[in-house]
Parts: sequence; structure tokens; C-alpha cells
Amino acid sequence: QIELNLLRKIPGVNAVKQSNMSYVLTCADDVREHVSVLAAQQNWVLLSMQMDKDSLESVFQKLTNK
Repeated sequence: QIELNLLRKIPGVNAVKQSNMSYVLTCADDVREHVSVLAAQQNWVLLSMQMDKDSLESVFQKLTNK
């Protein structure tokens, strides 16, 4: 069982969402190393991680609400 509060406490994490057995972290920084260390400490099975960055266009769209 993954405790979402533990993920939320990672420095740089702004939000955590769960969907089935996937977790999406919205972060200010790359927190993959912190997540990996936490997973090892908690004996969580970590199958994969990926980092998606917003494109300049999507950031503009979010800022201008278009």
C-alpha cells in the first residue's frame, strides 16, 4: 500500500494523484531520485518512472487559458 502522504512530503512535490496502480506527481523539480529512495525504504515495488515536461506551447496555453 502506497501512502500518498509520504509522496507529498518529498521536497518539490506539489500534488499527487492516483489512478489504479499508477501515481502522477506534479513537481517543481526532478524528484525521481527521492521517489526511488523512498520506494526502497518503504519496500514498494517500483516498476517504472518517467518525467514529462510541458512544452512552451502548453505552458502558454495554461497561462492564457486558451
